[in-house]
Amino acid sequence: MDVKQLDGIEKELAASEDDNLRQMDDINTLITGCRELRELSRDKRLLLNKTIKDQTAKVRKEIEDDAVASIEVGSRESYRTKIAGAMKGKRTLESLQKAATGEANAINSHNSKASRIIDDYKEAHGDSIAPDTANLLSMDIDALTEQLERRAELAKAELERKALEQKLAKAEQAKAEQAKEEQTPIDPPKIDTIPVSNPAPAPEPTVETPQDESQLEEINRFINTAISCFAPLKQARENLKHPANIQTAGEFAKSLGSAWSTFKNTSL
Repeated sequence: MDVKQLDGIEKELAASEDDNLRQMDDINTLITGCRELRELSRDKRLLLNKTIKDQTAKVRKEIEDDAVASIEVGSRESYRTKIAGAMKGKRTLESLQKAATGEANAINSHNSKASRIIDDYKEAHGDSIAPDTANLLSMDIDALTEQLERRAELAKAELERKALEQKLAKAEQAKAEQAKEEQTPIDPPKIDTIPVSNPAPAPEPTVETPQDESQLEEINRFINTAISCFAPLKQARENLKHPANIQTAGEFAKSLGSAWSTFKNTSL
């Protein structure tokens, strides 16, 4: 191979190199263009996806709000989580609407029945048995009935306890008053304070026979004889020293005073 041939080969290789370089530039331009197109497509996709998600969330929120607003009894907002849970996983507008409306209807049906039960117990036992209506409405019917029945039993037991306490307190008060009365000496009626209707003169030394006395004279004679006993009894009682005897004499004086009042009411 001579110099001329080698020169030709060299030129051909140089030309091939230039051609390959031009092709590489075209490839780089194509790759860059593809990258730019891909990024542009991605940006548009993300924007469109965000728009769809925002619109979906808006529609979902509107459906949820409508369902919450349809709750008839209780705190509406307290049921939002429950309605949202029923809508979870639903993709289409129809399925979202059906799930929300169905849950709201179920809540209204439950609350209506529960409210009637609560009102019945309030009427029977007073409003104080159900101060936490919202909490009671969140229970299922069986648990609600059991809770109210337990409260009714506790309320009844509390009333019985208070009634028993009042009864015991009255009994203790009566007992204390009775003990106080028993400890307070009661003197028999004084002679000069005992009213006697038509008092007869003091009996003569001679003993009269019943045939000589009228009924009034006879009873007056008895009264005067009884009165004459009071002063010695009182003096004897005042002379007592032993506490037991003093207490016994006090009880006797109380009984005597009561008997004397009864006697006056029936004889005079």
